[in-house]
Amino acid sequence: MTTRNSWTLLLLLCLLPSVWGQAIKLPAEVKGEPAAFIAVRAETDGSLVRWHSPDPGLSLFPADLLTDKRATVLVASRPGRYRLICWTAKGDVPSDLAQTVVVVGDVPPPGPVPPPGPTPPVPPVPPTPVPPSPAPIPAEGFRVLFVYESSELSKLPLTQNSVFYSKAIRDYLNGKCAVGPDGKTREWRMYDRDVALEAESKIWQDAMKRERKSVPWIVISTGKGGHEGPLPATVEETLALLRKYGG
Repeated sequence: MTTRNSWTLLLLLCLLPSVWGQAIKLPAEVKGEPAAFIAVRAETDGSLVRWHSPDPGLSLFPADLLTDKRATVLVASRPGRYRLICWTAKGDVPSDLAQTVVVVGDVPPPGPVPPPGPTPPVPPVPPTPVPPSPAPIPAEGFRVLFVYESSELSKLPLTQNSVFYSKAIRDYLNGKCAVGPDGKTREWRMYDRDVALEAESKIWQDAMKRERKSVPWIVISTGKGGHEGPLPATVEETLALLRKYGG
């Protein structure tokens, strides 16, 4: 063997221990009890071992408080299965990671992961019910209010002006509207928008105070719902609207 080959072999023999010395090993599983100290030691010829747990709930003692630099001390307050990882280095070459499972308390072994099942159908969300509009006149029974401007009646189209004089409409209201406090007057009114109502009941005083966007105007109330809006253009349309709420 030449001198050069002898030096090469000697150099390899010196390097081999530093490479082989990077091996590190942990037991497959370590057991302990909640709130009790659990000691774990790695098998390695590295002089210093670093430890880490990726799972919350497992606390590791600071390494500078331990005299054995190949060991660590753990504690967990709750039962569970916790991963513990460690590694070392020798000759500036890090080892592979070693891993164990720390079982704290009476924890069943992990079972097989079931295959994902079919995604359950998402039930349709029912539409939010729209509450009925509040009654324009908050009193039980069918009531109707017509509001007009006396000075403009003659300017209305004849078909709409006829609503205020229609016998068919008056007969319908007298047959369907609630009876007033006197026991005989039917609860429907036709009022000029500027009429004085001091002698009228509060029901009609309040009804006349409701917002109107124009005249002539009609207010229909059943005590549970109703309608407010411009007066229809004909007697027939007005009767159809009244029958919608009064039957």
